[in-house]
Amino acid sequence: MSKKIKKVMIIDSQWYLGADQTHLIMQLRKTFPEAPIYFAVNPKIDYWQKVGEKLCSLWERYGVQLEETEKIEMGMIDKLASKHEAEKVVIGTNDSILLTTLTEHPMLKPIYLRITYKRNRYEWLKPHPVFEELREIGYTVIDMRLANRVEGSLARILGLSFNAVLKLWDEKERFEESVQTAREKVLPKMDGELTLQDFKDMCFKEGIAYPFESAYFLAYYGDIKYLG
Repeated sequence: MSKKIKKVMIIDSQWYLGADQTHLIMQLRKTFPEAPIYFAVNPKIDYWQKVGEKLCSLWERYGVQLEETEKIEMGMIDKLASKHEAEKVVIGTNDSILLTTLTEHPMLKPIYLRITYKRNRYEWLKPHPVFEELREIGYTVIDMRLANRVEGSLARILGLSFNAVLKLWDEKERFEESVQTAREKVLPKMDGELTLQDFKDMCFKEGIAYPFESAYFLAYYGDIKYLG
């Protein structure tokens, strides 16, 4: 039986605050189920002042441990690796200097997470080009596509999986005509709160081919609001 190589995961959380945090943790657990997870948090950034308490509660519920730091330094990585007797560090960050510095570590072998999600509802976060360079010279680079906060919220309200909402985005062109027709013909007729079934019935009367998907994208783009 081969020896299990111990790992520790360190995530530079400030790069990924726009992602759905439950989806992020689920993906980390799925990829490395036995490795402890540390989120490095910078308590000085403005966003942390607004949502830090809520995020801490969520992360701790999933067994994530926190390290407060303005920037991940090699000393912190060495400390956590030593604590868990880890031979590999799984690192999630977009800090190109840290990513390349880890290649020079005399003891720890890095595994890199190239994490992306959509910012501002439309634009995918672009990971640093250094990830491709690291892959080309033989380092392990694992790609993770995550739902953003809006997608994650809609997934929970509508009972969809995170993969399902990402698939909806990938196929959005197929639904564009239905979404636009619903925006022009159904939204003006909406009066007060409606159930999803009410909305779908109104779409059916207008001959809209994809009522559920139209409801999803209208909510995603901010045309309507779900109360869930």
